[in-house]
This record gives sequence, C-alpha cells and structure tokens, in this order.
Amino acid sequence: MRRILGRPSRHVHPLLSAVLLVVLIGCAPVPRFQRSEPFISIGVATGVRTLAVRLTRPASLFVDGEDRGLLPEGDYRVRLQAGSGQTKPEAASHAGGAVWIILQDGRGKTVAQAGQALSVRNGDLLLLDRVGRHERERVYPGRVDFVLWRGGIVVVNRLPLEDYVRGVLLAEISPKSPPEALKAQAVAVRSLALSQRRLAHTGAPFELCAEWHCQVYRGVPPDKTPVDEAIRATRGLVLLHGGRVIQALYSANCGGHTETASRLWRGSGLRYLRGVLDGPQNVDPDLAQERILDPWVRGKPEVFCKNAPRGRFRWVRVVKAQNLSARLERLSGSPVGDVKDVVVMRRGTSGRAVRVRVVGTARELTLDGELRIRHWLTEPGLPSSCFVVEKRENGAEREFVFRGAGYGHGVGMCQDGAVAMAKLGYRYWEILQHYYSDAQLIQLY
Repeated sequence: MRRILGRPSRHVHPLLSAVLLVVLIGCAPVPRFQRSEPFISIGVATGVRTLAVRLTRPASLFVDGEDRGLLPEGDYRVRLQAGSGQTKPEAASHAGGAVWIILQDGRGKTVAQAGQALSVRNGDLLLLDRVGRHERERVYPGRVDFVLWRGGIVVVNRLPLEDYVRGVLLAEISPKSPPEALKAQAVAVRSLALSQRRLAHTGAPFELCAEWHCQVYRGVPPDKTPVDEAIRATRGLVLLHGGRVIQALYSANCGGHTETASRLWRGSGLRYLRGVLDGPQNVDPDLAQERILDPWVRGKPEVFCKNAPRGRFRWVRVVKAQNLSARLERLSGSPVGDVKDVVVMRRGTSGRAVRVRVVGTARELTLDGELRIRHWLTEPGLPSSCFVVEKRENGAEREFVFRGAGYGHGVGMCQDGAVAMAKLGYRYWEILQHYYSDAQLIQLY
C-alpha cells in the first residue's frame, strides 16, 4: 500500500475502495511471483519421549523415507526405544543401535521403527497427549513427521500455507470477530509466516514453531469455521516492503498507540513497523515524555482499541518492595537489597519502557528490553511495558503501583483496534494500511 492514499477513511465509497485495491496489487513490485501455494513446516512439539496419536483416516506411512504403504485409521503410540532390541534386519547399520523411533498400534504391537524419521501423510492426525479443552477437535492435516533430533522426537507438521493460516487464525483471534478484521489478520498471519520461515529456527527440522515465539498453531478443525471465508477472500495476499514479505507483527492491544520496532528492539531493522496513533486523529502525542504519558495511561483516550475486554486497554498492578527484591535476586542471581525506587530511563514511541533502573540498597539493576522488563518486575508478568510507576509508603512497607496500557508488545497491528475499525466500516486493506503504512498489498499466488 502506498502512502499517497493517506490515512484510511470509513467514508471511502465501496466501488472506489475496490478500485484502489486493484491498483495496489497491480502496482506492487513482485520480484518472485509464485504460481502455486507454498508448503510450510511447523514444529508442533520437541523433546518428546512418547506420544499417543490418532489417525482419523488411513494414511501413507514412510519409514526413513521408504514407502511402507497404508496405515489404517485408529490409535497409535510413537515412542523412543533405547538399547539393541531391534527387529529390523538393517538394525546393525544404525550407529550403535542406541535410539529408535517406534510406532505401535492400539494393542501395543510394533508396526514400524526408524533410525531417523517416521512420516504419516494425509491421515489428519490428532495428538492425543496434547489435546486441550479448546483443541479437542483439532487435527494436523497434510504430512506429520516424527524426527529424531537432539535426543528426543520432534513432531513436524508439513502442510499447505492456507491450512496453516486457518489454524493460526483460530488460535490468535476470536473467530467471532468482524469479517474484515479476520481478513486483515489472515494477511498478517500469512505475511509473518513467509517472512520468518527460514529465520526463526535455523538448524531445526522445521521452519516455524507452534508457540507464541512464531505464531500459535494447534492444528485445524475438520469442519467449516467462521474464519474460512476470510481465508478464501484473501488467499495468497501478503504485504511487501522493499520487494520482501514483511514481518507483519501484531499484538492483542496497543493501548492506544502502536510501537516502533526499532525503538523496542535495537537492531531489528524493521523500519516499516512504525508506531502510529490507534485512531483517526491528526494529533500524535509524544508518549515518550512522562508528563504526557501519565494522564494518557490514567485516562481513556478516543482511540480504536479503547473498548477492549477488561484488563487489556488499561490495567493496574501492585507489587510490594520486598517481593520485588526477592524476585530480582532470584532472576539475576545476586541480591539487590531493599528496593528504593523503580525508574524508567528510556521509552519508545508508544510510551513503552525499553530501559528501567531498579535502585536497591545493595546495588542498582538495569533492565533492558520490553519482554525482560515485563517479566522481571512482577509475577505474573506485566501485560505490557507501557506503564507509569507510583511509589507508595505504607508505614514500614513500601509498594510500587504500575498503571499501564495495552496487552503485548504493541508493534504492528493492534488486534482490538482492527476489530473496532471493522465495526466502524473499514475494509481489511484499510486496516492493514493503518498499521503497516509503508507496505504494499500484493497477490503472491
């Protein structure tokens, strides 16, 4: 999307909006135009010793790359076996015969064993040992590999990108969100996955993990879901900057202003992720200044994400000085002493703290990085690092009050803001333009 379009407006005529989208796609640089949908590999679990699985339909079985025919649907167990009790004639070629991956059926009978990897393909596999309350009906489609890696089994799901996007959407945003917000999220998920696939876990037998470090993925439902139309409508659409697919980061709630990536993570180089006011106003407050941030955090400014679920837009946490002292000593490995003060030394565009000094009687401790700050100051961690600190003396007891805004790192798209924009009538490309203002929307496949 190009800056010449200006800030998105809810008053853009639908026909004009459609024309603008075509222009955006047509003018975007596409250095490598793919004709087909790519596949992506996800590390679902690592360090596994034993795992119960279920095939919901027959699957092709491969053992160390060799096709072993069809594996019937049903319950199975995958486990490690140490020792020399192999049943395969070629076992002697395995280095020392130390560790094997064993596949057993529901009766405990060994079906196959592998020295490197077992693979089941197109069987819609369910990981029974990892089924949670919200994932009871989730299956892992496509190909699932059980790979020997670093002394354990790593479970890898290799599947078409659009199936992966479907699974992530169901885990990262409420499927009850407005359709335009779901479409914007789909483009962001797809873009982030493609931008990170060869960078996030270099050297691993998978491209992305299934946790928040990459994007949360818990498989996909076998039936239709409310997100399916959003995926169909945006199929193959990604965001580009400088000819590359962008890291389209997002967080639950920005607190009213998104953060500039380079301010939050030094050396990130993500210059297209600039902090923006999460609203239609032309005035952008300088939230890096304490005197401006304090009333902002204590109030409820007119921004898109203000009506988020309780505890995400504005929040308060109180921590006793003695508890903070004990926590910092445990995490840092040496005493801090009685904590006298907590001072924010540097802030980002959105007011998020990126450097904090804790003053103790034994020593001073400097905390750098928003994630470290959030998780070192309170247990559980602060919802975000956008906060002001108030010190209170209660007799001999001292406590610190953290008044904060937002939920998450605040870089890129604000999910609560996107939902609000969709309810106001913004289209998904207008939402994307608001949060990723220097990116271009293009049809990759």
